Amino acid sequence: MNLARNTDPVTSHMAAAYAEKFKGNHVDRILAGLATLHKATAHELSHETGLSVVQIDRRMTEIAESKKARLSTINGAVEIRGGARVWELVPAQLELI
Repeated sequence: MNLARNTDPVTSHMAAAYAEKFKGNHVDRILAGLATLHKATAHELSHETGLSVVQIDRRMTEIAESKKARLSTINGAVEIRGGARVWELVPAQLELI
């Protein structure tokens, strides 16, 4: 995924390369945090992983699309805790950790 446009200054391209480099590290930390906590909001994961809530929120859609984690549900409704959505690992991921 290209995070900088061709017309962007060189500093934007450098920042984009830096972001791509650490993207996987964030995903791994989030998944490890979910494995430890079992179910967690972005705020709870922030305490577990040392990442900011914003860093976690930016990765959760991509993690969900890769089917590594999903929103937790109760009776078909998304579980909410402290005003935030609750995430959990997809069962197949539990076997890999």
